[in-house]
Amino acid sequence: MSKKLSFSISFLIIILGSILVRTYHYNEWLFFKWDQARDAILLAPAIQYGPEHLPLLGPRATKIGDDYLRLGPAYYYIQYLTGVIFNSTEPAIFAYSDLFFSIASILLLYLFLRLYFSKMISLLAMTMYSFSFLIVQYSRFSWNPNSVPFFTLLTFYGLLRFSIAKNFKTRLAWLTLWSLGFAIASQYHFFAFFVLTGVSGLFLGYYFVTTVLKDKIFKAVPLDEAKRGEMWLLKILRIIFKTIISKTSLVYIGTVLIIFGFLYTPVIISDLKTNGSNTKLFFKMFDESGRNDKTFKQKLIRNLREQGDNYALITTSFKHRSGMKADPITVGLGLFIIFSGLLLIKRELPFKGGNPKQRNFLILLLIWVSVFFIITIPASYQLRPRYFVPVFSVPFIIIALWFSVLEKRIVKHYNLLIIILTILILGSNGYGLTQWFREQADSQNKSFKTYRTLILRHRDGITLNQLENATNYLENLNSKSTVSYSSSAEYYLPLKYLFYLKDPSLQLTPQAVKNPFDLIGKEIIYVVNNDSVGHAGKKIRPYLQELSVKQFGQIFIHKMQIINKDELIKNTKLLTEKNSLLPPTKSFDNKKTERLFWRDIFGTSDDLDKILPAKKMPLLNILKP
Repeated sequence: MSKKLSFSISFLIIILGSILVRTYHYNEWLFFKWDQARDAILLAPAIQYGPEHLPLLGPRATKIGDDYLRLGPAYYYIQYLTGVIFNSTEPAIFAYSDLFFSIASILLLYLFLRLYFSKMISLLAMTMYSFSFLIVQYSRFSWNPNSVPFFTLLTFYGLLRFSIAKNFKTRLAWLTLWSLGFAIASQYHFFAFFVLTGVSGLFLGYYFVTTVLKDKIFKAVPLDEAKRGEMWLLKILRIIFKTIISKTSLVYIGTVLIIFGFLYTPVIISDLKTNGSNTKLFFKMFDESGRNDKTFKQKLIRNLREQGDNYALITTSFKHRSGMKADPITVGLGLFIIFSGLLLIKRELPFKGGNPKQRNFLILLLIWVSVFFIITIPASYQLRPRYFVPVFSVPFIIIALWFSVLEKRIVKHYNLLIIILTILILGSNGYGLTQWFREQADSQNKSFKTYRTLILRHRDGITLNQLENATNYLENLNSKSTVSYSSSAEYYLPLKYLFYLKDPSLQLTPQAVKNPFDLIGKEIIYVVNNDSVGHAGKKIRPYLQELSVKQFGQIFIHKMQIINKDELIKNTKLLTEKNSLLPPTKSFDNKKTERLFWRDIFGTSDDLDKILPAKKMPLLNILKP
């Protein structure tokens, strides 16, 4: 078998294997929590009734005061296209785009690595990335950070190819690709926006000075003239100005502005219609982020710890041991990857001469690692694995750099050494994936504490299959009357959306119970939680008594009888009277910005129930308490 054929077969096996671990029991083990259900509720009308029901802004980024700063809508629009293609609003459909971009990022990483490394080293690094436990987790449900790794690589691949292109048309094509990747990634996650802005700005500045201006300046200002100080500074400034306003530069700038303007059109229109509310929140975010009692030294130390721990997690599937957040093993390993990579870049970087493609690759990697580290310092106490999505590929690129250096320095046993290192990394991630899949499988049938879901706040093992079983059970109870249920905030919207899929009219959909007022006139409610004890919300707990319990994996549905009815009526009456005595609030002081849809811009009624027949799809009711 020829080397070319064996390489092709190996490449295909790796891709098929990476697809397998990302799609294994995909629908049943899908995470479908509050964020995912909110997005599905928001996009279902557009998928079923037309794009005019798409929102102008994307998911929430962070809470600023009483309002929410929102991202651009690119993530929602791509989910919408997926729903239209498959003509479905099932929960799994909304995750397909993240699955696709996760697989596509593997192929794109290989192309990116080939700008510097050999085929074999690129294949090994791609393989380690493909089976990274954390990266696989981020491919198996819908969430706006999940596709950032792909668009980050797309942005930087376009940037590198632009810097080494030989003619105007080719450079323009690669700059267009960079603009598309940047404009989309920046709407997926604000950390991606800051990282891509910093890295792209510094790299383009480096390219502009060393490639565009260098020869022009040396020709116009000879070295002996510069030493004598004969108006050389004015000449340099004149050269810079002429270069910027040249026809070529203006075409580049115009292309970038057109692409960004087009992809950010919904954001711009939303701000124009709401008096710049989202932009104001964006700048207000910087004021609030600086209000804490931590010193720069404390943030720097914490950032070193978080960087090391998360780089180790990305690479090996392991993070700090229980009770050891400053675990010397994981933190030390991650920091070794980062700083050894920086040292290798310094050692390998050909500042004079050398291959421009490889030099620019190393410069970009240096800026990438450095900018991310600096940007994360202010947020070091809030860092979670999702903040590291812009650097998911970085540790594997650094490992590839190690392999490249070893290949140059060590001839004897080199192949054996890198194969052993690759197997160790694959083995550690394989262990992590196996443990997580075992937890996922067991959680469908029994209740236990889960440990390997490291990406979400609620690590309870509840998946879409269990939620569907719970809704089937509740649906079968309401053949004659509407069933009332109570659940945690995390599963209120998911249950509502699954009920809607079964009954679009919502006429027999179980009613959610959130406070004592909702208990009036009821005899039985069902409490849905992940606890074998029938805990309900604190407000309604005193008025409930358990009759029976039904289990669906990690989900328990407790049949609860209403008790203390006289006390319930008395307390709700007192609470009503108390609220009526309170002075009216000035709603305009803390008024939240209303989300706009394209139907609002085109003058269609804001009331979706008037647009969509109530018996078909009153989805807005789901979002109401």
